[in-house]
Amino acid sequence: MGCQHLSLREWQHNLTTDIFQKYDVDDANPLAIYQNNLLMTATRSLSISYPVMAKMIGHDVMIPLASRLLKQELPETGDWADWGEELALLIHESELNEQLPMLADMARFEWLIHLAGRRAEVPFCSASLELLSLYELDELTVTLSPSVEVFRSHYPISKLWALHQPDVPDYSPAPEQIIKELENGTPQYLAIAQFRGRPAQEPLDQSEHEAMTELIFGKSIGHLIDDQTTKFNFIQWLPKAIQNGWITEITHTHSTSIQNGE
Repeated sequence: MGCQHLSLREWQHNLTTDIFQKYDVDDANPLAIYQNNLLMTATRSLSISYPVMAKMIGHDVMIPLASRLLKQELPETGDWADWGEELALLIHESELNEQLPMLADMARFEWLIHLAGRRAEVPFCSASLELLSLYELDELTVTLSPSVEVFRSHYPISKLWALHQPDVPDYSPAPEQIIKELENGTPQYLAIAQFRGRPAQEPLDQSEHEAMTELIFGKSIGHLIDDQTTKFNFIQWLPKAIQNGWITEITHTHSTSIQNGE
């Protein structure tokens, strides 16, 4: 890890210098003031959407990242909160990936948290449970909430994210804490969703992660249960999914939605 023998500020300064050396700055550009204002707005937007990542790498590193991202992806709406989805890929392809290989996954995680906070929370239709006794499981599927995303990483991303949560603007955990989590961490599987008005994350086991991924692609309950490559337990998972707001209803594949009253 590149910051083990440097202070956080030294590491951030060195990285910023390294990134800016890759740019040709044209001081004579008549649009320079506008471009700089746009860049500062983009940087603030990324820091809001990716608050922990901004703490991890520092404001001065977020600036060139925002500049690079603007060259790849311009805002398509008037809401800057809609912009920034490609940051994880940009980081993965940058020099940051060599020094902090977990950072791209942190960006993916924070974007999913960001999306969950902006999407609708739809209550579960309890009447749809009756379908489990009326049809074969191969004819039924589960509709996931619009806010649900599944996430996996080889790194303990949620623990690293939690380390940076204390509500102090300039707070950063000691490097020793980060190194300890990386050394002791195991691969993580998570479900992220809007729950009671705010984004929430819950751990999954590997079989639950794989099953929820299959549900995203419309696989039937019967398919999930019969899949011999996983140990998915639908009976245990279902109340957990309802309690955490991950699903909206049980659906018959050839019928209209109970949720819509059709």
